[in-house]
Amino acid sequence: MATSNYSFLSFDKKKHNIAEKIEKRKCHIVAFVNSKFNIKAKEIFEASIIKTYLEKIAYIDIKALDEVINEFATECLDLDINNFPNNDPNALISFLQNQFENVLFNKWMILSETEDWMDNQDIEIDDDNVDTMMSIIPTINMQQPQPMSPWVPFASPHSLTDLPEEYEYHIKNLPFLLQYEVVRLLKPFGPIEASDYVWNALNNRSETQMFDSLRIICENHLKIQYHLRIDYEMNLPSELRKLLPYTSSLHKINDQSDQSFAGPKKGSKLHVKLSADVTMQDMNLKLELNPPTTTFSRRLYRIYSSERFLSVKVKTDFETLDDQSRERLKSLLLNPLLLAGRTYEFLYAKEDTLYYFATTGINLEKINILNVINHNLPLEGYERNLNMTTSKFRNRISLAFSNTTNTITFEPSQIIYDVPDIEDKFGHCFTDGCAGISLAAMKKIAEIMGYEETPHVIQGRIGGSKGVWYLDPSSKYDVNDIWIKLRKSQIKYHVNYNLNHLNGINDKHLRNLEVLHVVSSAKNAGALNAQFIRVLENGGVPHNVFIELIKENIEKIKNQIVNNEDPCSLRAWVYESGNLSNRRLDERHYNMNTDFHGDGESPVSCGFSSLISGWPESIFEQCVEMLDAGFTPSNCIFLAKCLKQVLKIQLKSLFNKYRIELSLSRVLICIADPTQRLRPGEIFLQLDKDAGIDERTGMRFGVIEGDVILARNPCVLPSDIVRAKAVRNPFLDKYYNVLIFPVSSKEGEGSLVDKLSGGDYDGDKVFVCWDPRVVLQYKNTPVCPIQPAVKNAFTKSTETITEYIEKYLPRVQDSIVNSKTYKLQKLILEGFFLDHTIPLGMYDRYHKLQSSHNGISHQESIYLGQMFAKLLDVSKQGETLKTEVFERDSNKFGKLKVPHWMKNDNTQPNQNPTGIMDKLSNTIKIEIDNVNGPEFRISNTTPAQIDPHIGNYWQREMHKAENMNDGGAFYNDLCLIVQSQRNILTGYNSSYSKVLSSEKNHPNSSNSSNGDDKKNSIKNKILEIDLKYINIFYNDPPVDQYVSNILNHVDRADSESEIAIFELNLKAAALYNIMCSYKPEGTCAWKLAFRTLCNIKARMVEREKNATIGGPRCVADEMWNSLKVDRRVEVVNAVLQATPEMIGLCGNKITCQLLMKAVELIRLLFEDLIESYIFFTVDSSNRRAIFKRRALELCDSEFSEDYNAYIATTFVDNKDMLVPEHQVITN
Repeated sequence: MATSNYSFLSFDKKKHNIAEKIEKRKCHIVAFVNSKFNIKAKEIFEASIIKTYLEKIAYIDIKALDEVINEFATECLDLDINNFPNNDPNALISFLQNQFENVLFNKWMILSETEDWMDNQDIEIDDDNVDTMMSIIPTINMQQPQPMSPWVPFASPHSLTDLPEEYEYHIKNLPFLLQYEVVRLLKPFGPIEASDYVWNALNNRSETQMFDSLRIICENHLKIQYHLRIDYEMNLPSELRKLLPYTSSLHKINDQSDQSFAGPKKGSKLHVKLSADVTMQDMNLKLELNPPTTTFSRRLYRIYSSERFLSVKVKTDFETLDDQSRERLKSLLLNPLLLAGRTYEFLYAKEDTLYYFATTGINLEKINILNVINHNLPLEGYERNLNMTTSKFRNRISLAFSNTTNTITFEPSQIIYDVPDIEDKFGHCFTDGCAGISLAAMKKIAEIMGYEETPHVIQGRIGGSKGVWYLDPSSKYDVNDIWIKLRKSQIKYHVNYNLNHLNGINDKHLRNLEVLHVVSSAKNAGALNAQFIRVLENGGVPHNVFIELIKENIEKIKNQIVNNEDPCSLRAWVYESGNLSNRRLDERHYNMNTDFHGDGESPVSCGFSSLISGWPESIFEQCVEMLDAGFTPSNCIFLAKCLKQVLKIQLKSLFNKYRIELSLSRVLICIADPTQRLRPGEIFLQLDKDAGIDERTGMRFGVIEGDVILARNPCVLPSDIVRAKAVRNPFLDKYYNVLIFPVSSKEGEGSLVDKLSGGDYDGDKVFVCWDPRVVLQYKNTPVCPIQPAVKNAFTKSTETITEYIEKYLPRVQDSIVNSKTYKLQKLILEGFFLDHTIPLGMYDRYHKLQSSHNGISHQESIYLGQMFAKLLDVSKQGETLKTEVFERDSNKFGKLKVPHWMKNDNTQPNQNPTGIMDKLSNTIKIEIDNVNGPEFRISNTTPAQIDPHIGNYWQREMHKAENMNDGGAFYNDLCLIVQSQRNILTGYNSSYSKVLSSEKNHPNSSNSSNGDDKKNSIKNKILEIDLKYINIFYNDPPVDQYVSNILNHVDRADSESEIAIFELNLKAAALYNIMCSYKPEGTCAWKLAFRTLCNIKARMVEREKNATIGGPRCVADEMWNSLKVDRRVEVVNAVLQATPEMIGLCGNKITCQLLMKAVELIRLLFEDLIESYIFFTVDSSNRRAIFKRRALELCDSEFSEDYNAYIATTFVDNKDMLVPEHQVITN
């Protein structure tokens, strides 16, 4: 049981004794320095870092501190104050401080490497023998943590991170997720004091009830903290969500993720993720625990349970650290973390996250770090693995941390190991990363993952192998014919699949195929980006092609929203533009660790209600909720304003990324030709029926034939885009939605995928485009050999794991430091820090600057492009960029003039654009300026100042009041409400104006130069105003000022009572009407009463359209989050609207027979278009053309040719009956 047996009182006493010893030793130093230099030596100890070093060293070994004093004194003997400018004592003190800090740091590094971190040193101080400087004798107890750990709680840095004894007594029998939450929420990590009330609330309850109890505990804490009522006087939902941003259903996921490895159920598996942020301050690591979230399954999570892992993000900026601070941080991070009764030790680091593993703890089987590593990447007894380089080891251990779905477990005999790759005589590999799998195995994978159709290509991991597996063309279906091939190029480390056990550990998980991705229908079009555009331009594609394409994209975006009055189609567009489906999942699972945003898209807050009024933060959610309630741009000026803002966001995104969508393109996984039938320069691509329809022909894509261009990100060299020929090949007709490349080439050229920025077949995705405007004018550029300057810019390490372990000579013979575990931990952490020093972004910038001025074919542009490409893989290859090379390149290229298209503040178009990027920048900027102009309108219909339904609601109540026989009491109450809301509006607008005027008049008043900090400061001030006036809105006017029998009984504490809701509706309607009479596009009423105004609107719309008693449908949040428009219904609505209009336009000419034919025409159009993907992807003008073409094709021969044309033309072109772009019905 890894918990401490010391109390806080005993710890304080020891700390006091240590402090006394330190003070006595400081006196020795002061006396020595004063006698030699005659200065105020006490100032040496004023630096906090020196104080911290003294304390840390004294806790470990007081004798070591004496050694430091002697060493420092020796160094001072040779110093002469006359050597300092003007005999300045301050300069001498500063110098002595630095010297003393260096001596302390060196001693601390020795002690931290030689100390037995797994043992506890129960320090006892001898107060009787100061002069002899007796050392502190540690008492070793393997069951106790070390009290002097560098880890401290962020909120209370003078406390311990370990579980207090009191906490352990009360929570030791709880599920660990609840133990973690108690530790996170209670002091010292959280804001809540431990008390009998807390322990009683958690005692003898089910797991679900205990989560509910935590919520009540947090609610009561917030009430006490703010001295405010829950419903009206504070923003409790927002504050509560910060403490508990999840529901009690989280424990159900935890139960599932805690199951032992016993084979998967259908579909992906979720796990609970525990995480924290850490900041280094002096010699401490300040730890801030995050609420538990959910994440997808990983190999190690399935083996050990995800709750044994703690994901830690280092918030200290690495770039600001000097070498000494960086070494100090490394040393500190290797210290075990005592948390929630467990000992977490460093295991792995990837990108920006460090993973710590609980090796011991309450009710926990003890497992050391070496066993965890060995269980995934076997080292013991595996000579080939021990002989891999240290850089490859760091990279390949990451296979266990990929998000995967557990599928089929192969028997050893079913794994065909070390299958040779296809290579040419020059050593070029043509099958790098892909291999075959049997049909029976693939079918079983489909069943496990819940797919109805057997996939033909998957990306995955198995043991030490990774890559892509395709249906082997030789495999015939036999339920027992289950096998998988592993090519040599796929094997990243070796596993002996013939062994049933690995050193006594069941290795079943190493024979399990873990799936990352299943190739499915390629519905989404691909897109050009800035890198693609510049390479294509260099290859001969004219500027006017890109300008035409980007104008098409702009028009497509605008046509989705401008003059579209259908709320369903607008909702569908906003929903997709804001990526709300994924972002709601992100919010629901509280930042689930998934890549929802694709190609580098920065996440936008989903905007769940941040205020008690229901006002969402996200403008996308604002639009969706208003459209759901029945508002449209033609009846609500504020909604039109919001939709205009969404349009601007979309155009701004286009401006920032230069992302030009092409309908005749896709981004697909690639594989090597399984049949070896393709010739050099050929590719095969077949899209399935769900991938859409070719706008040019109106037919499904099927097999793509003709010239195509191929590219892969990143794309910086002139040869990185390749023009190839797509062909029809009957031997490959079983493969859909995947690019198939040949396994041969012209002599010496190498594989086609390798030409695409050094790609391979282990899961790389390739952009393929067959738009003739882009393809036909592009000419391939030969691959440039690597320049000598690039080859000589790096140093390479070929050190193997065995060599690294054997060469490591610790300063003392310590069993822990001299162990493989410690060495491997240090090796992995070194790689993590090394990755953060790779100047990849700098070389990307240098390449953009250089190539913008001189073109990407310039020799120096090619040099920078090759350097950028090289830096992408240096960590895997064990190479390090030479410092002098980086300094030289920074001086040479970092000072180049920034082109217009790269500037963030390019508010004005470039008057003299030279390159294609400047021209595209101008094109988009002009369009953004047009949208920003006052004359631009979302709707041609001028909305009334006041929404008719909310206006009618207020007028209805006023009419009632005027006709009531109550002596004018209710009328007077309404007048009181009006006056109250007028005062609120005046105060609210005045407060806003003061904040904005202050920022405008004092733009540099903020102490921080960080723009984000200033933006957050303004946001917080505005939030304070919102909260203040929400409080006033809910509580004003005072109830005792009401005189009518209707309102003088309002109980605002019961916010769900009918009379309280009625009063709220009246105040919201009054505030809205007053605001709109002054400023219809204002936000005050929406922020203070958003949900109430939406409820009024929905009820009034429902009352107008239906006679249903009880008002509009009610949808709970969990259901509403999952709703989106089914776009197939657009066709239904289009047909229903078109039929009577078309018949009416035909007038007397139409006979009964013609009427039947017309109805049949409509029916056929409906059936045809309901299956047409293209109907939902093109803009209005193209959709009209589709209507006309299909109508003419389907007209019966009994109609005359002229009449056919008349009906079809009328059907699609008459403005009065033109179907909106996304017209849908809701009934």
